[in-house]
Amino acid sequence: PLSLSSLQGCVYVKCLSAEHSGKAFKALHGSWFDGKLVTVKYLRLDRYHQRFPQAQGCITSLKPSNTYMNTMSRLRHHTSPDSSSNANSLGFS
Repeated sequence: PLSLSSLQGCVYVKCLSAEHSGKAFKALHGSWFDGKLVTVKYLRLDRYHQRFPQAQGCITSLKPSNTYMNTMSRLRHHTSPDSSSNANSLGFS
């Protein structure tokens, strides 16, 4: 678990498809959030479901809480020379 004093965090996202996970990878990997570099790693779907069994039946996509996407205001992108993705993976952390 993430403690409040931790300097780094871990976020898990279940994508609808391999295509969506590749797009999420390209959008997030190598960007900066709150002064910290975002690194994306793929997690096999079966391992994701071991960690989050309640997610096995989830089919509803997350939606932004508002049209301004204020929660993304601290995310900064930079050009990464290697933005390839693993098309066989459906989840990443």
